[in-house]
Amino acid sequence: MRSKWTWMSVLGSLVTACDSGGDDGVGNGDGSAMTRSEVCAVTVCDRERRGCLYAVDDQCDECHDVCGELGRPDGDASCFESCDSLCDASTCYDGPCDDTCVQRGFVFSLPSSSDPAVHDACMRVVERDISCGYDDRLMDCDRASHVLRVEVAMAWDCNVGVACGEDSSACYADLPPGTLGEVGCAALQSACGETCNPDWRGWLNEIESWLRDDVVDAVRTCFRERLCDDLVRCEEAWENATFGD
Repeated sequence: MRSKWTWMSVLGSLVTACDSGGDDGVGNGDGSAMTRSEVCAVTVCDRERRGCLYAVDDQCDECHDVCGELGRPDGDASCFESCDSLCDASTCYDGPCDDTCVQRGFVFSLPSSSDPAVHDACMRVVERDISCGYDDRLMDCDRASHVLRVEVAMAWDCNVGVACGEDSSACYADLPPGTLGEVGCAALQSACGETCNPDWRGWLNEIESWLRDDVVDAVRTCFRERLCDDLVRCEEAWENATFGD
């Protein structure tokens, strides 16, 4: 999780870790808010072809293993040639294909609007961190300007004025933890029957007050998914859009 939040590594107390249709009411359609859309991630055809390819690989490997155990230095050339038909995956693409969707995919688009104050404050933090020798704190300031609220800019400007190595937690007093982690964990428990990772809960709680309302609303749509796989894929897609791959 830390790799997705390198541009947020200056967060004073950040804990690092870990059925709806259409856009589910996220965004207003003009690009000013984060939007969610759905795509078909896997069709019946995709699933059947994948299974066929796995079967071909297994048959091919097994045939080569048998040929390699013939006891000759170079094996038996004719034996290996006989494996060619078992190693031919072209048959996996023969015949009609059923394009019925069996797995949903999720796509989140960043808000088109950005906050120059957040971007500029982020750049000043980067410069300050470099001067302090914190060269591992590289931040994606452009992405930050699309997903963070303006209060973060004020916190960062405060942080810039703190001497290197000194405690800057007071700068983030106006960005207290929220309850997004509790919502996410309750949804995970309900859909997946899994106990929530406390680091993931803490991370979500911490970042809630940093993110724009529309970005938080976007991930909340994931927590309304009833199927475990849908919830997990949706949340992962939101993370990738918000924090980068």
